[in-house]
Amino acid sequence: MDELIISERLVEIQEQCKKISSSLNLIQLYLNIQLIIVIIYISLPWLYEYQKASIFYLIWRLLQYSFHLFSVIKIRKTVDIISEGSRQFIEQLNDQIDVWAAVKGNHGALSKCNEFVYIIMFGLGNVVLLQNTLLLSKWILVVQLLFGWIVLAIFAFGLLAICFIMPFFIYRVNRQRREEERRRQEQAIRLIGTQIKYSDLNSQTFQPCYICLQPYDNDDLIVTLSCNPNHVFHSDCIRPWAEINDTCPVCRQRLQQQ
Repeated sequence: MDELIISERLVEIQEQCKKISSSLNLIQLYLNIQLIIVIIYISLPWLYEYQKASIFYLIWRLLQYSFHLFSVIKIRKTVDIISEGSRQFIEQLNDQIDVWAAVKGNHGALSKCNEFVYIIMFGLGNVVLLQNTLLLSKWILVVQLLFGWIVLAIFAFGLLAICFIMPFFIYRVNRQRREEERRRQEQAIRLIGTQIKYSDLNSQTFQPCYICLQPYDNDDLIVTLSCNPNHVFHSDCIRPWAEINDTCPVCRQRLQQQ
């Protein structure tokens, strides 16, 4: 009867040992991943030295802190499981120590007992190590992570605001530019007056246009300014001038609206 009870206990202990081993393997996996990240981070000094002002460097740091924080949380959960399981197994071990001690010649049972004690000690050692190293910096990582995500969110909202505001700003600038251009054209038309053909001019002059210095043809559209009837210009030449200046390009007298 005692051998049957011991066998059942050993089977139960073997199952619990497998669970503990899988938990410890998970811890070792996370620690190895963290070690690989640190090695990669140290092996790329150019990323640390020359990319501090880049948005890609900020995203890289945020992802690194996020993964680190996620790893710490997972490790903390695993540590809690190991701690609770270890306490329960130690209580079971104390209850069965008298029974195992009474077994004589059962080297398999004593071997399983030693293996179980070794796994418990290894698990508790990892608990102490992780609690004294990784978990102490958890709140610092949380603060850095929150600050980094807040900065990134402000930057993203700023870009979105610019994307929404920029079309309206461009439309308003273009509208003001068109209104200013139309106002200058109307002002130029009022200053230079009516354009006529050179053949319809009463007193034709042999002087070329003062702006382009080209002679007039009979079909050319010309403009006579109000300052002097002899100040004759091509309509296409004097119009850009009148859009900017309100004086005659020859005598510099102020033009009167016609």
